[in-house]
Amino acid sequence: MTNSFSMLATGTAAFTRRNVIVSGRRGTSGTTIASIAIIPLMSVDLETRQQLGLEGPFEVLQTFVQGDPDIRKGDSLVSEGLVYPVRHVASWKMFSDIRLHIIVEKVNIQ
Repeated sequence: MTNSFSMLATGTAAFTRRNVIVSGRRGTSGTTIASIAIIPLMSVDLETRQQLGLEGPFEVLQTFVQGDPDIRKGDSLVSEGLVYPVRHVASWKMFSDIRLHIIVEKVNIQ
């Protein structure tokens, strides 16, 4: 992890992925990444939401992780006891480093 990124990556998260559908039933979630450093979740600007087609009556948040771990749309980010569905993942090359830009949906369950 580069020094500048490690100074910003003060949060941690786990990522889970649902198993494949077998005999018409979806499998249970399995942890794909147990713990990874993330930049704390922050809001997504309107322009980015519009470009990615993430407009709607829901809140989306974003974070970045170092490297290119196996994180996909449809996975779940788990941080501070809350679960966020992953809505978008994009690889960003920054100088000699690769980072993933991850956008998640904040689900408000009453």
